[in-house]
Amino acid sequence: MKQTIFGTDRAAFQKNLRKNTVYCVLVFCAVVFMHGLCTLGRTEDNHTFMLIANIAADIVGGSFILARLNLCVLPQQKLLRLYDQASQQAAGQVLEIGTSMIHYIGVDCYEVSLPDRHLFLPAGTIQLQKGDTYSFRLKGNLIVEVCDDGQD
Repeated sequence: MKQTIFGTDRAAFQKNLRKNTVYCVLVFCAVVFMHGLCTLGRTEDNHTFMLIANIAADIVGGSFILARLNLCVLPQQKLLRLYDQASQQAAGQVLEIGTSMIHYIGVDCYEVSLPDRHLFLPAGTIQLQKGDTYSFRLKGNLIVEVCDDGQD
């Protein structure tokens, strides 16, 4: 059985990444549209209301965009880039899986001990069992793909 850092197949992962990016673009367009409406609809009588609506649109839309980018889009892009750059291979029996998270090349990971080296498993992605033998595809020492018992 093959597992990747995506937790799903690559096509579904890329579809989710595109969806999150489109959400950000749509919210940005909505904020720009709101600015246009507030500017065109402004009069001396409703100046304060339009200014407040403009500021509220910035706060709500900007918060959504920043949150979505930092929590979804950028981490997903990073995982995709790491997966595409992975070129090293390793195999071995998992002796131990660390319990505390380590920040390795910008990714929260758990340390995985093999007989001859230490690897880093991105948190919340791949499930490994202590004592089982796997073949790994790596970017540096970061695990991006795992196959059980050496199956490809």
